[in-house]
Amino acid sequence: MAKTRIINIIDKLTKINYGIWNAAINTSDILYKDYEIVTELWSFYVEYDLNINYNIAKYIQTNKVKDIINLFQLNIEKDIIITHGSWRKPTKLGYQLRLLGFHWIYVPHGMLEPWSIKQKMFKKKLYFHLFEKYYVSKASYIRAVGEKEMNHLKILFPNLCKRIICISNGVPVDTEITKEYNFPIKILFLGRLHNKKVHQN
Repeated sequence: MAKTRIINIIDKLTKINYGIWNAAINTSDILYKDYEIVTELWSFYVEYDLNINYNIAKYIQTNKVKDIINLFQLNIEKDIIITHGSWRKPTKLGYQLRLLGFHWIYVPHGMLEPWSIKQKMFKKKLYFHLFEKYYVSKASYIRAVGEKEMNHLKILFPNLCKRIICISNGVPVDTEITKEYNFPIKILFLGRLHNKKVHQN
């Protein structure tokens, strides 16, 4: 019997967008061990000197949807399509697969946030209204990685509010702290410093 697969599709598998694709496959071991769900990572461009399991990573060499379905043996009953990022091939492929009946989750990863939109604003706004907005309207779900992003996505897609969900990246934290600490407390920040983190509206 074919196992359920989660197909994560990104534009480029490179070092510079490590955060996006690593978050996508970070739960692969747990999903397989506990639920026998197979995680795959598909990309239209692969930087081959990355330290990654290439049983997980797949290289898409065609834009033809039917060829992709046949080549990777997609199963409409079992496989879940998750596209990461905005503006590029993954969104279009997710949309095309959704039209054929696949379940598709769209994850913009903050690329539709106000600060991001202001970068190359004219091109992005034009493309958003001509293509991206329509493609995304067909998604099964739109996933935000934070509450702030979720609220903004509901403004961008007011007719899709019931399909916009928030699943945060990160690790669970105990809310009850019983240990006594000596001051001063040292805090380790795990994240990426970037202007957009400061200038978000």
